[in-house]
Amino acid sequence: MDVVKRRLDPRSYVKLVGSVEGCCVAPLAALWTSPPASVVRWDLAANAYPAPSGRKGPVVFAGSFNPPHHGHMEIIRYLSKAFSEVHIVIGMNPNKIYPVSPETRKQIIEQALPFIGAGNAKVWVWGDVIFKLAQHVGASALYRGIRSWEEDGKAERYLEAKLRTCAKQSRLQW
Repeated sequence: MDVVKRRLDPRSYVKLVGSVEGCCVAPLAALWTSPPASVVRWDLAANAYPAPSGRKGPVVFAGSFNPPHHGHMEIIRYLSKAFSEVHIVIGMNPNKIYPVSPETRKQIIEQALPFIGAGNAKVWVWGDVIFKLAQHVGASALYRGIRSWEEDGKAERYLEAKLRTCAKQSRLQW
């Protein structure tokens, strides 16, 4: 912007900055800080996620699952009812040290799948960017479990720019 500022008279520059703020920065800031329309929340009265409407194509549920817990399993159970295929992706960040190995997390989830009625789920350990796997399996959406929108929301908005994502807020707070 310094180059533009030097080439424009002060009045034109202020007008330009105001236009950019009004049409680009402010709407993006509002989008970035607000939850998406497709957040599925735990129904406290029913003690479950709301019943899904119809089964759609493949979906990806991504996270570190470190360690896998009941909140993850409830989300997987919901997704397996809502989608024809559920691809559970254990992401690996090379900059993090995990107390439970990715292969052990995969085994834990795979052993739990029959107990939660998720026979249409497959578990992957994935070291690349997750949206590439989502594209590979033809996923219609990428789901992520979040603790709260305030805590995890900005990172989820970044993912939403890469692939349509849907957030599911876990009923369990850790």
